[in-house]
Formats: sequence, structure tokens, C-alpha cells
Amino acid sequence: MTGEKIYLSYTVEPKQTRNVIVQYTTSGEYEGYYYVDNGGRGVVSEGLVVTTDYGGLRLFMSGENGLLKQFSLDGAISGSVLPLI
Repeated sequence: MTGEKIYLSYTVEPKQTRNVIVQYTTSGEYEGYYYVDNGGRGVVSEGLVVTTDYGGLRLFMSGENGLLKQFSLDGAISGSVLPLI
């Protein structure tokens, strides 16, 4: 939870490279979704952190392959692909 928002990651299908991140308020109201390119063969997403500790609103995702990726949520519009930083 960051800034009164809750973010959940959904892996649509293990072979897909694009995952869905869904945003809710702390009261459970749906606010939108984003896509992140953190999947595909051998790259199952295993967690996410959303923080402002690194300048701006950032989403960090890890995968079973050991890589940690950073995406920008600054100014993100629902339905968009978050840019990799």
C-alpha cells in the first residue's frame, strides 16, 4: 500500500510477457489498471513494491529469474504500459 492505494499483480498466462497491475483504494474501490513487461517464459513475477523513496512514484517487480525491474507510475493513465526505468 502506498499513498492510500493498493496495487495487485496478476499474471494472465505464464507465456505472456505483459502482466496486469490493478489499483484499488484502501476501501476496496477499483481505480484502474496498468501493464508491465515483466513476464514470459521463465520469468514468473514474484512480488511488487510501490514506493516514492526513489524520486517519483515507482513500481518495483521481481521475477523468479532473479531480476528486479523498476517502472514509473508518475502520470500513468489507466490502461497504459508503464515505462521501464
